[in-house]
Amino acid sequence: MPATLVSRLVARPDLPLRLAGRAATLAVAAAGCWLLADLAWGLLPPTPAPAVAVERRPVAVTETFAQRLQFAGGATAAATPGNLLLVGTAASGDPAQARALLRREGDSRLLVAAVGDEIMPGLRLQRVERGQVILAGSAGEQRLSLPQAAQPNPDPHPDD
Repeated sequence: MPATLVSRLVARPDLPLRLAGRAATLAVAAAGCWLLADLAWGLLPPTPAPAVAVERRPVAVTETFAQRLQFAGGATAAATPGNLLLVGTAASGDPAQARALLRREGDSRLLVAAVGDEIMPGLRLQRVERGQVILAGSAGEQRLSLPQAAQPNPDPHPDD
């Protein structure tokens, strides 16, 4: 019986080789899985960029921009009582969103006014329309329009 025990122990010299072969097979399989996963990861669409905060009140951006504008030139709009000049309008179906850009004659600062704002003592912005505003005061309603572009005079004697 001792001879069989010795022969059993001596007959197993290939066991470490078999274990090494299995370990190598496992390592190659793991590396193949890793390469396949890397390839699949590269084919997937990229993750979207993080959401950027968008200003949901564009009127606030307009007001900030308009407050920084400075005009040094002469009058560019029709004058009204109180020496107000209409510089621009942002009409909207929702009166809360409508704005008018006004400037006092001789002053380079802009006034961004909403419907219902008091422009001057006793003078309120009643309505903003495309190209004009309606002001209400003690004297009644007054219409203030944007200036029309000056039409060049046609030359009666064109040079040919």
